Amino acid sequence: KFSWRGLPCVYEKVRINSSLLAEADLRCERFLDIFRLAGCRMVEMSCETHDQAAAGSQFVTHFTGRLLSQLNLRPTPISTKGFETLLTLVDNTCKDSFDLFQALYQCNPNSSSQLQALQQAMVSITSQLQARSQDKAEEGIHFSDFVGRIQPSKTAETHARALELKRQGKDIVTTLTVGEPDFAPPEPIMRSLATAPTGYTPVGGVFELKQAIADDYARRKG
Repeated sequence: KFSWRGLPCVYEKVRINSSLLAEADLRCERFLDIFRLAGCRMVEMSCETHDQAAAGSQFVTHFTGRLLSQLNLRPTPISTKGFETLLTLVDNTCKDSFDLFQALYQCNPNSSSQLQALQQAMVSITSQLQARSQDKAEEGIHFSDFVGRIQPSKTAETHARALELKRQGKDIVTTLTVGEPDFAPPEPIMRSLATAPTGYTPVGGVFELKQAIADDYARRKG
């Protein structure tokens, strides 16, 4: 955490004040060895390439963190890993001074165009969301094609036909379709429904009911 190990060290050999190139290059390598020995990941690239890469990485990172900080985001009981990553980004970028953020923008000629691209992306995504929402509102609610292909079961279809015949006055003894008794429950049961509990019962069954069944079975069967 407090070392340079693994961090990129970007350099370009542009100023070596010596008439002897080999000697100047040796002196440059000795200087670079300071960072190599510290474990830095040495990256040789031009200043122009560095600025292009920095605008697309460092500036975008700091801009995103500063932008999200304006929303005052806070952890929630249902925070996702992605959201926690965003909170970490906000915390890390806002720990740096605004002067650093300003320098990333002002001292890098590529950051201005990157900022314009970010603004255009925001407008584009917003337009897509609004356009799709409008399309959905105009289309109304539509079920998938699969729902339209679902057919009623033969049991339900036959039962519906039997009920229609009964409404027409036909004598239907039994339909042999749905597993439903063709007689009403006994009168004592119907009366008890007026005061019976209607909420969820214990998984193992209602104790009083089980006790009554056990007592009745013992009385009749011994």
